[in-house]
Amino acid sequence: MPDELHLDYLNGPDVAALALTDDEILAAVEAGLGAQGRGETVIEPRVHLIPGPAFHGHFNVLRGYVAPLDFADVKVIGDYVVNHALGSALLAKARLLGIGQRLRYA
Repeated sequence: MPDELHLDYLNGPDVAALALTDDEILAAVEAGLGAQGRGETVIEPRVHLIPGPAFHGHFNVLRGYVAPLDFADVKVIGDYVVNHALGSALLAKARLLGIGQRLRYA
């Protein structure tokens, strides 16, 4: 077992900077699906994190592991249907409650 743990956070600009080609993306998807077909993955059920009714939405928390790639991932997706209408008002409200900027991204 390695003595180090590395955590990476990728935002939109980070992903864009990678400039992955369609072929690279397809190869990664095929590798993941192949591993899943061989039973070499752990994909847990999606979990919803609901901060409260005032936010009109929730976070989807997705967790998984792909053994051949030795890669685990946690993906958090904000699903807030009124973000486009509220603009920065929802972000300001989230900051007041200490939830942070993640609420702004749907």
